[in-house]
Amino acid sequence: MDVMRQVLRSEGGVIGLYKGLVPTLLREVPGCAAMFAAYESIKLGAAKQQGLSNANELGKGTLMVAGGAAGAVYWLTVYPADIIKSKLQTDSYQQPAYRGTLHCARQLYAADGIAAFFKGFSPAFSRSVPANAAAFLVYEMVRQAMTAS
Repeated sequence: MDVMRQVLRSEGGVIGLYKGLVPTLLREVPGCAAMFAAYESIKLGAAKQQGLSNANELGKGTLMVAGGAAGAVYWLTVYPADIIKSKLQTDSYQQPAYRGTLHCARQLYAADGIAAFFKGFSPAFSRSVPANAAAFLVYEMVRQAMTAS
């Protein structure tokens, strides 16, 4: 609650709570669509390659590979939007450097070229593969436990 009060007081009121919403949506919507599409496609391809009748029969290792690859697809798809989101969310309210999402993107590009949109990519990418491998495996295990008769 203290953080909320501080944001409301120092970031322009209620609007401060939504700072960076547009680039967050530009990251999450296509990123999640790509991630889940990749996950399902990889599962179906693996099941077909292994001669299984459906993807529910895949082993845990295969599910982890599919989940890790899906996490990689997510960050490969949306990392530039994440950079813009972070810049906007940490921008000063009193003396902002950016007027909005497109202005921020233009300023970043003007300062550092395309490389500006990929700073810090390696750690984010490296973290996403094992994190998503584990998350998708847990999802599948819980789903199977809940649907078991």
